[in-house]
Amino acid sequence: MDKKDVLYRIKNYCQREQFDEAIAIIDELIEGKSNYLNEAIVLVISSMNENKKELDKTYLLIQKGLSLFPDDTSINIELCLNLHLRNFRKEALDLCRKLTHKFPLCTELWYLLAELYDDCKDYAKAVEAMNFAISSATEDDSELHFHLILMKAQYLFKNESYVAAIDCFTELKSYKEYDKALIDPRIAECYMHTGDYESAFDLLNGVFEQKKMDSDIAYYGKLIYCCLHTDRQMVAADLLTEALKLHPNRIFEYLDDLYAKKQHKSEIINTADLVKNFLKDNTHIN
Repeated sequence: MDKKDVLYRIKNYCQREQFDEAIAIIDELIEGKSNYLNEAIVLVISSMNENKKELDKTYLLIQKGLSLFPDDTSINIELCLNLHLRNFRKEALDLCRKLTHKFPLCTELWYLLAELYDDCKDYAKAVEAMNFAISSATEDDSELHFHLILMKAQYLFKNESYVAAIDCFTELKSYKEYDKALIDPRIAECYMHTGDYESAFDLLNGVFEQKKMDSDIAYYGKLIYCCLHTDRQMVAADLLTEALKLHPNRIFEYLDDLYAKKQHKSEIINTADLVKNFLKDNTHIN
């Protein structure tokens, strides 16, 4: 059978969720001892894992694949994913750890291990795994390195390692994939956690027009919050006027949530009262 035609048929069956038909082709390829059998198996099991509807059947096909190709990293990775999707999370994590010892230069495995640590909220271990992913990645793949460093920065943030996260996010500025409106608000949030509201304001204000067009409630909330901590009450009032038009009720809830998370309980400010004072003190606001 022609490889291109067979893989095309398999892909079509998978896209239409006709997995039994796709598996039947796999069985034919096994009988015929096809030289692209492993590629076909990976195509089917990755589609079935992504579909998430027949995970037990996917597991059986993965086991069949591993009996034929025990050292195929893609099939092993799909096994980890399948275990995780079927809520065998400890087994998935243990297997992934073992596989990184067996395939220490496999970036995809280290990336998956970081995701599994993230899932169980072990962010320090997630950062460690992502460091290995970065060091094993192809040096000339700028887009991949950008994504890996971005993920590392996010794990550092979750681990409350805000200074290290700032350094990591800032490193991304040297890449062509750097998007100011995507990265700068994340750096700003790190500064907010360290109490440097001036730096946070500068970064958020620097992407004002672009984020304004997105009507992003998080952007408005964080910028208003920084204004309140840097004596920019008039700017905060103007921003609040805009935010009220876009998010009439949710902006108050968002600000309340920000204060509840970032202030000590004795210092929580009632945002609704604060807003009323703004409206009273700034008569140009309707």
